[in-house]
Amino acid sequence: MSTRTIDWIGKSPLHEVCVQIADTSLTTGTKPDGATMARLIKRLIAAETAPGGPYRNAHGEPDLLTNIAVGYLFVYLHIPLPGVTLFINARRAGKQSREVTELLRKYDAALLLRQPFQKTSTPLADTVFSTVTAQITQFDEPLRSLALQFLQRIKKADTHFEIPLFASHFSSTLAATPSNLPLTLLGEANVYCWMAYTIYDHLLDEQSGVEGLPVANCAHRLALTRYHSLFPSDHPFSKLVTSTFDDMDIANSWELANCQFIQDGNSIIIPSLPRYHRFQGLARRSFGHALGPMALTYLCHQTAPSRHLIEKGIRHYLIARQLTDDIYDWQEDIRKGSGSAVVTYILRHARIRPGTYEINSLVAHMQEDFWLYSMEATNTLIKEHIQLSRKYLLKSGCFLPHGPLFDLLERLTSTANQSVRTHADYKQFISTYRKSS
Repeated sequence: MSTRTIDWIGKSPLHEVCVQIADTSLTTGTKPDGATMARLIKRLIAAETAPGGPYRNAHGEPDLLTNIAVGYLFVYLHIPLPGVTLFINARRAGKQSREVTELLRKYDAALLLRQPFQKTSTPLADTVFSTVTAQITQFDEPLRSLALQFLQRIKKADTHFEIPLFASHFSSTLAATPSNLPLTLLGEANVYCWMAYTIYDHLLDEQSGVEGLPVANCAHRLALTRYHSLFPSDHPFSKLVTSTFDDMDIANSWELANCQFIQDGNSIIIPSLPRYHRFQGLARRSFGHALGPMALTYLCHQTAPSRHLIEKGIRHYLIARQLTDDIYDWQEDIRKGSGSAVVTYILRHARIRPGTYEINSLVAHMQEDFWLYSMEATNTLIKEHIQLSRKYLLKSGCFLPHGPLFDLLERLTSTANQSVRTHADYKQFISTYRKSS
């Protein structure tokens, strides 16, 4: 950011600054950089009547024009300002100046555009979820109600319908596929498998919520039944299913024994830091998600070398996927006493040794390391695993160069790139903020 820009942000009316930054960002398709945000935050702090607004104009009075401008910018930034929203809504009725009316129209349009985009389902996803729902409604109570609750959680969290459609995405990306593949059955099996995985994961993290255990065990069996129905018991895929579920249980057992820290009031006791050994355990623990595609490798008569490369590619995808989840949940995880892969990475880089720590102080220390180093480093690891996944999948010779399966990798890449940009903006923000203090 140039000195001229800094002077402009510092000297121009606050409403002009906010509108100009928002309009420029909307035109270029990029958010304001860290230096711009640092200077803007100083203006806002000086003008606020309370944290989060409303904000005063140059005459020291909170007015509608200034607060609509601030609200307009922060709607675009996805940062809610309840004080500003209340101020605007309380004063928007009645006759307004042309400038206020025009800006209010832009503000309302930004609100509409920034509403969460609802992904559209597909007939196959609808069929899978409807079939699973019908099956669950045949359970006796209280298992039926509990299972339906967990199914709803799965549907709410799976905004891109990856769970019911993972096998379908795989099939659609293959260069050649036979007709009449059991994609609905594979979708059902993956939904059940993911229900069990989610509940077991919740139990491991919280060490509570045991009411979900019968649902997890039932879902586990239903997934196994569907996978084993595809081939005879002595078929290689049937053996892969058995070994995969064994591996998931072993991985859960290892995590329970090695990745749980002890909570004691406001303190947390770290007996030791787990070693994730290049994160292969992350793929081992969630490889049930890969069984649908692996079944298709047999149904589509892929060669053993191709299957091996495909399995390696999916394992790297699962590692990248889990690390992406962990990077957003690390604060929640450490506060629950969970030593996830990302939590452990931050603790190790921050030189946190086994011992007892006050949880808020520990999180603050970890936050500093996360923003200054571990966030960027972890996203680099994620992108490395994405690249390896793409490499092995393409090397198998079974796939088109583009398709739904590779779209999943692109989505993870986009998320990682956005995190890297956020990290760069944060460092620039801190540098500018300190210099202008």
